[in-house]
Amino acid sequence: MPGLETIPELQFRVETMGWGAQFLIPWLVSVEMTGREVYAADGIIGPLFLVFAPFGWFVVRRRPMLLKFLGFVTLGYFVVAWFIGGVRLRYYLPMLPFCAILAARGWRFFLRVKGIRLLAIVVGGGLIAYNFVVSTTYLRQADPWPFLLGVQDREDYLLQHLPDYRYMKFMNERLPPDATVMLIHSNRGYYLDRDYRYDAKFGGYTLKRILRESRSAAEMTRHFRELGISHLYIDLRGLQIDLGADPLGKDREKMLILQRFLFRELEILLQDGRAMIAALPPKEEKRHGTAG
Repeated sequence: MPGLETIPELQFRVETMGWGAQFLIPWLVSVEMTGREVYAADGIIGPLFLVFAPFGWFVVRRRPMLLKFLGFVTLGYFVVAWFIGGVRLRYYLPMLPFCAILAARGWRFFLRVKGIRLLAIVVGGGLIAYNFVVSTTYLRQADPWPFLLGVQDREDYLLQHLPDYRYMKFMNERLPPDATVMLIHSNRGYYLDRDYRYDAKFGGYTLKRILRESRSAAEMTRHFRELGISHLYIDLRGLQIDLGADPLGKDREKMLILQRFLFRELEILLQDGRAMIAALPPKEEKRHGTAG
């Protein structure tokens, strides 16, 4: 489902990573992106493609038309993804088969050059070994074998590996079928079996806009109702970080309104140190009296 409000992807990356890192993305997604708290890429590809794929296209003098086509497709896809997509490995998967063909061609070229054949074997073998180690590390972290072998069922596996899943499970079991949930500082609605809305890039833009426009907690409720929202799921840590970096978080009057909205206006269904699930108060029904 589309986000209610978005910011350009490139602008977001520049704000979080800086301009210099934008030109290093091929290197970052190959060897360095893991552990970057600001903008993680869900892992790394490994340096094998980065080292050999360019040679598979540029070094060979007589490039078959297919190689030219693969090279242009790969480069074009990367440029498009660079401008409009997030730095997420799953977004780059469609170009990896092309990269594999080009990398194999590049490695083959070096294996045929006299004097560096042994070096090419050592470098290529080392890169393959590095990719193997990285892959096995991710497999150990994901630990899919109990689920694949039938020892662990799907729900237990998700509860063990996805911190957000228990909140989605709670909403699937407790919220009415016609509920519409606003995910604040989260867009992980894949496992949520209710209609939902969210702000792109894990932002809290809708909440902050409503807070700026509201003079009371009741007004905030009315604004959410106008969007068709009946329930809220709030990542509390994300909200705290977001408001801490926004001038709005230093507005004492607005923070009091937000506090009243969260802890007095809403009906809290579940709350812990990580997240809050709450229902908006029921709509006030107009009473029509009769004169008599």
